Parts: sequence; structure tokens; C-alpha cells
Amino acid sequence: MDPISLFTRYSTNENRITNYCMLFLRLMTEENPLFLRDLFKRILPLDRIPRFGIVFSQQQKNEAGSIPDGVIVQAPVCIHFEFKTSDWFHLDQLRNHADGLRTLCEGTDRALILVSSSFKEKTLQDVESLRKNYPFPIAAVSYYDLLRAMQEVDDLSKGLKEHWKEFRCFLEDEGLLYKGELIPHHRMLGVKLSQTYQEAAYDPAILYERTRKAWRLDQARLGTIEYVLCVYRGIVREIYRPLAWHRQEDGRMFFDGVIESDPSIRAAYLYREVKAPGRNATFYLIPEEK
Repeated sequence: MDPISLFTRYSTNENRITNYCMLFLRLMTEENPLFLRDLFKRILPLDRIPRFGIVFSQQQKNEAGSIPDGVIVQAPVCIHFEFKTSDWFHLDQLRNHADGLRTLCEGTDRALILVSSSFKEKTLQDVESLRKNYPFPIAAVSYYDLLRAMQEVDDLSKGLKEHWKEFRCFLEDEGLLYKGELIPHHRMLGVKLSQTYQEAAYDPAILYERTRKAWRLDQARLGTIEYVLCVYRGIVREIYRPLAWHRQEDGRMFFDGVIESDPSIRAAYLYREVKAPGRNATFYLIPEEK
């Protein structure tokens, strides 16, 4: 059994990714063991979540017939993960993992979680068929969904939130948050950042400032723009909802706005690929007319 380490010696990509995913889960647990329970609420069926934490009770009769005054119990939990950089899962492999979990961890709360950048329809069908044959949940979760579930856990400390930003940047750099080509359903403005994105990726306030100004734009078109996309290397990194547009003395435009928080909008556009030919720093995305 290899330990999870801040200073992993693994050189293969998949092992490094596994180490850092497990490392962040470990950091969450060290800060508060119940954080894992909150995380799994977001990626597993609500009626199949493993029990985490210590249970306190009193005057509880046990199988031997005795009734101790007080009892502290921590139920065992066994979660198996399989991390892939892309969907290379096959049914025999998934069945072997599930059989191993059923045999080796009998009598515990269990779950099998598959993590990949994306899943083929065949893999999702295999997972659905396996769920019917095992007494524990089996889930297929993208890195994006895992990252979002981590972020949504309540009461993360400031330090853990900073680690989450670093973890997000790591997954971005590894190309694991990519979700396919963007299909626009809204009128949007794209802003292409170069090296300035890397300098601002860890700080949402700086990224907002780098994206919002200042650009040579047709003011007449801006009134219909619903979202502004921050784009780096052809991938959408953040989504803003402009509230007002302003013109500088040199004619360049900038906006006041907020990060778009609507989950449906973020799922539709964040980490999607956009094709923006040419060297212009800005471009427009318009829905196709039906």
C-alpha cells in the first residue's frame, strides 16, 4: 500500500492524478471528518451514502444482553476509487473492482466511485447494469463534478479553499476539466487571455479585472450580450454576467458584472472548447437561428 503524499514520487500521469485527488480528500478529512459525508451527498444517491463520524448513545442493549451506560461507535467505511485520465473503463474491470469491494470489505458501508474527464455512453450503461447486482452504490463522476462537489461542502476553512484553487488549476493544466465543444444558447462575448490567465488563475478578483477591461468593441452590440466568457487556450475558464458597460476616454469598453452562479449556465459553458479564429482578443458567440 503506497501512502498519499504531498511529495509524490509517481511519474506516470494517472498515478500522480490519483495521488493529488486522494490528497485533497485527506486534507478535507483532517480538517473535519464530516466533510467527506457532505461531499458524498453530492455525488452518491442520497439513500446510499456511507455513514461517517462517531455515534454517541446511552443505555443501549447489545447482542450479549448487557446495557452499558454509554457507547461510542465509529462504523467502518470502505470507499474504492478508480481514477482515469479518459474513459478507458471496461465491464470486466469494473466487475472485478466491484467483486473485490464486496468480498474484502464485507460488513462495512461501501461505495465504488469511478472518476474520469468524461464517460462514454457504453460505460454509463455498464455502470447502471452493475448497480443492480451489488449492495452498494457505484457512481461515475467527472473531475469537474468532483471538483464542484468539493467546493460546495459547507464551512471549508480559508486554507482549504486556497488548496481547492490550487487543485482546480492542477486539473485544468492536466486537461481533465475539458467537457467538449461549446454550443451557444445565449448571446455571449468571449475574451481571450494569454499568459495573464496563469498569473490570475488563483485569484478570482484578479481574473475578473483581467477579463473585464479594456477592449475595442462595438458599443451597439453590447446591450444584447448576456454573458462574458474568460477563455484561455480555447477553453472557457470563467463566466461573468455583465451588469453595465462603460467607455474609457480612449474608446475601449469595459463592464461591471458578477460571476455567473447559475448551475445550469456553468454546466453548459464552463470548461467547454470554443473556436475563435484570428488574433483578436475578443469574439462574439451567437446562437444559431432555428
